[in-house]
Parts: sequence; C-alpha cells; structure tokens
Amino acid sequence: MPLKLTAAVPVMIRFAGYNAVLRNDLLIKNVDVCNAHVFYMKQMLDAGRWILDKMITKAAIYSIKNQASSISRHERKYGISKTNKLFKILTDKDGARLLTMDYERYMKKALDQAQKALEAGEFPVGCVLVYQGRIIVNASRAGTVGDAVNEIDHAEMVALRRLIDLKENIDESKVTLFCTMEPCLMCLGAIILSGIGAVVYAYEDVMGGATGCNLEALAPLYSSGQISIVPHILRQQSLELFKAYFNNPEHTYWQGSLLAKYTLSQ
Repeated sequence: MPLKLTAAVPVMIRFAGYNAVLRNDLLIKNVDVCNAHVFYMKQMLDAGRWILDKMITKAAIYSIKNQASSISRHERKYGISKTNKLFKILTDKDGARLLTMDYERYMKKALDQAQKALEAGEFPVGCVLVYQGRIIVNASRAGTVGDAVNEIDHAEMVALRRLIDLKENIDESKVTLFCTMEPCLMCLGAIILSGIGAVVYAYEDVMGGATGCNLEALAPLYSSGQISIVPHILRQQSLELFKAYFNNPEHTYWQGSLLAKYTLSQ
C-alpha cells in the first residue's frame, strides 16, 4: 500500500507572521466578517495541531530513510534493490500513533528471544507482541536444528499461535509485532489475516523478506489489510546475532545462502 498523505486544500491564512494551510474539513463558507477573527483564531489552533502531527510523522519517515541509505550499498552488491519497499505501508495516521511507542525497548526484548534461540543452536530470530504498552507474547524461531528442520515454526508464527492461546479480549489492530528479522511471505500473510496493526523489525531479509509486497496487487483478502511497517530498529544488534550464527560451521541452516553471504559481507 503506497505512502498516503492527507490531502489539503491550498488555502493560506496569515497570523502572527506565520502561514498555515487549512484542511478542507476546517473550512466554513459564508462566515460573517464580524465573526472572522474568532473563526480564524480557532482554525489556526486546529491547523497548528494538524501541521505539528505532519512534521512529527515526516521526521520519523526521514529518519527511517536515513537508516535505509546506509545499507543500500550491500543490497546493490547482491543485485537486490529493496530500499523503496521500506516505506510503502507507512501512513501519516499510523506513523504518528507508532511514534508514541518505545521501539528500542521492545526490540531489545525481541533480541533477548533471538539470543536464546542462538544459544540453543536455532536460527536467531526473536519476536514479541505488544498491546496497550505491555508485552503479551514472547517467541523465537524453532525447527532449525536436528532432523526436524521445518519452515513453519518461524518466530512470528509461534507468536501468533500463542496470541490465540491467550484467549483474551484483544483488539488485534492495536497489537504491534516486534521481530528481529523482516517477516517472510508466509509470516506477513498470517500477520495481515490476524489483523495485526503494525510490524517493527530489525534486520532486512534480502533473500525472503516480504514487506516490499504491493498489497494492492494481491487478492482482496490481503489487499484490504491495513498494516504499518517500521524497519531497521536496532538493526546492528540483530545483524551481529546473524553473523555469530553464520560464522559457526556447526549451524547448517541457510549456510552458504544469499542471506548468509549478504550478512557476512557487512
């Protein structure tokens, strides 16, 4: 879903030396001249709040773009151009809401889960679900060691199953999923169908990451999904875990793959 900016009618008013753009829903026609001063004072206050929200959200998007530019060299080296995909599903409204969250605090908890997975010899992906300011689910990748290797027990899938097991009255649209690696196509589909409102991830999956999908081109079940994506929170910390994993010859899962080469090249 492309980045959407709220449309505004280019009507300018001037007050105390500042220009402001009024939205179409703030305009009232046929206002008497005698009431104009009161009207514009109220509109300036409303417009000021709206402009401030825009500035905060755009600042966040700018920060994300700066982080993405630092990794684009590695993506180009491996013939992968995924930088633009990072901003396709972030809207102004959702961006402003997500800014109120402490990304790093929750991502550190997901990294703790990834560390536990690494210590158990598993692929180091961790995940937590946050609802109303509290972590309600912890999960990590399973099924990457021994003879029972599978592509089902991804950290996100484990987390979603545990969310169901909670049997609580939860508004999934207000749940934020924090994951130390970009979700794959399977996980992103399950996240959308589960109604999760936002995904925050640390390290990009250049081999199987799916957040660059154009949801509008998919079937209605998926294209109607509303989700926000925030990338590269504590990316370096997650990268170090994957380096540790791929540098250990005893770890055979995805050894020698594009992801392994991309990771070890940094």
